[in-house]
Amino acid sequence: PVEELRAMTLADFRALSRDPKEATLKIRDKVDLLGEQSFDMRQRGIRAWQESGANRAYFELLRRLLGGQQFEAAEADLKAKSLSAPSRTEFDALMELNRGLRFG
Repeated sequence: PVEELRAMTLADFRALSRDPKEATLKIRDKVDLLGEQSFDMRQRGIRAWQESGANRAYFELLRRLLGGQQFEAAEADLKAKSLSAPSRTEFDALMELNRGLRFG
């Protein structure tokens, strides 16, 4: 599961479920499963998720939003550069997931 989390792209995230909230629950389940093995494995799972392409796409969009771009403009800009960009519902679900995944 650690490498699966690390390798997850936005397309992989979308393949987990049509509903972004359901997809994030599946990711959380993977992290929780690792946590049942050990605290260290849970931390490795969280780090792997943080390094994933899906999470990097989320943070790239967030960076643009914090820089003052409107959501639609930031999303279109990323897509114009052939980069993956989460939809608004995916962005919101990923934000909640990242808030919930904490070390410790």
